[in-house]
Amino acid sequence: MGEDHLGYPIELHYYVSLLNNYFSIQLVETGSMMHFPKKYVPNSFGTGTKKITVSPVPGPYQSLFLELENYLAANLTDGVFIPFIFDTLQLEGFQVAYKECVEDECFISDAFFHKLFTTHFKTEIIGDIKYKIQDIK
Repeated sequence: MGEDHLGYPIELHYYVSLLNNYFSIQLVETGSMMHFPKKYVPNSFGTGTKKITVSPVPGPYQSLFLELENYLAANLTDGVFIPFIFDTLQLEGFQVAYKECVEDECFISDAFFHKLFTTHFKTEIIGDIKYKIQDIK
């Protein structure tokens, strides 16, 4: 995923919504200890998310991404891929029951999936964040 890869794990994350047959796929590369600037938790440190691949891009993981996407689409009745752009969009006052949303921390994708990693201003997004958006009706 890059020349600066120092043995940090690259994880395949896929999510299937309980609301309907919506799904999402992401390849997540975690990094070393990083500082997370938060208004309510000063000096917070933890393993950060360095890069997220959000669509099939040329490289070593393109076929894996496409294979999993095809499998999920074939095995979920009317399965619909939810693009990463919904991980970047917010609605004023939007909250979900499983997440304590303070200020700018709840995103539209939280209505579909409970993702267990943190993105922040230093996370590099690789791929098309609007991938498959035309399939959403």
